Order: sequence, then C-alpha cells, then structure tokens
Amino acid sequence: MQKRLFTIAIAILCLLVALPASAAFTKREFRGSWIANAWALDWPSVRGTSSTVIAQQKAELIQYLNDLQGYGFNVAFFQVRSMCDAAYPSSYAPWTSYVSGTRGVNPGWDPLAFAVEEAHKRGIELHAWLNPYRWANSADQSFWSTSYDTAWKNAGYLITSTSSSKTCLDPGNSKVIEHIVNVVKEICTNYKVDG
Repeated sequence: MQKRLFTIAIAILCLLVALPASAAFTKREFRGSWIANAWALDWPSVRGTSSTVIAQQKAELIQYLNDLQGYGFNVAFFQVRSMCDAAYPSSYAPWTSYVSGTRGVNPGWDPLAFAVEEAHKRGIELHAWLNPYRWANSADQSFWSTSYDTAWKNAGYLITSTSSSKTCLDPGNSKVIEHIVNVVKEICTNYKVDG
C-alpha cells in the first residue's frame, strides 16, 4: 500500500513539473499605487466643506481611480489615517484636516466609503492605509486641539522625539495598542476594504 501511494505521489509530482508554470500555478499580479491625503501629496488639491469643494474632491478621486484603471493597476492604497485622524467618521479619532481644512470638522461626506465604492466599480481593490502612530510632524502642536487630542495628551499616550520634535502615540503603551486595534476593527467592520 505504501509503495502504491509513493508511486502515485511521484506521478503527480512529475505531471506538475511537466506542466507549464502558468498552467499549474496562476499567479495574480499585485499592481498598486498609494493615494496620500497628507499635505495634499496626491489628493485632495482643495480642502473645505462646501458643496463645490466636495464635488471637486470627488471628481479628483474618480480621476485618480480612472487613471489607475487605465494604467492597469488593480489596487489602491487610500490613506485614511495620517496624523491620528480619520478620513471617515470615527469613534476613535477626529476628522482629518486634510479633507475639511480643520481638524475635527466633518467634511460633509465619507471619503473612505466613496473611495471603496468607486474603486470597486473599476475592479480595483481598496486598501485602507493607516499611519497608526504619527500625531504631529512639528514642534507647533497647538493646532491639534480636538477632544481626542486633549484626551491623548492627558492620558500620556504621546511621546515626542527630542531630536526632531515629531510626536507620535507611544507604541509601547498597552492602552495605545488597544486604541490602534479598535481603529482597525472599526474600519474592517464598517467598510468593505480589501486590505
């Protein structure tokens, strides 16, 4: 019986080796591009909450996704958390200033929901891109003053580099780790992101 199983296994192995690699193992290409909202690196070019600004932001995002589709990309990494903020309604972070113009101010629409829907229409996976710990990139942190920011400051969640004045959530703090897990759960529960 063992000899027979061994012979069958060798025969299957020989068949797999004899088949062209593409027939035996179809490999899907992963062709992705990032869409950064921090500092308007990629999107959006304007900030605000007016219907005109919202329409322009949506049109820019659609154009970006159309371009990706036209170039043969199948994945978009959409930045949804750049500075301990959110480009979607969140229970764990303030709205990003990179969409509305002011940290903590609702831009009047849900950029993540829109991006997921528009990417999927084009056969593009949408991956939520998070910078989980970055809070501020300068010594001037007065502009981060939402209730979330105040709570993080008061709870001792923030650490600042003495050499660069950059501040982030403390990755060694168990409460910060729990917070990041909750942020990720919230996205995965509320959105049909692909990654």
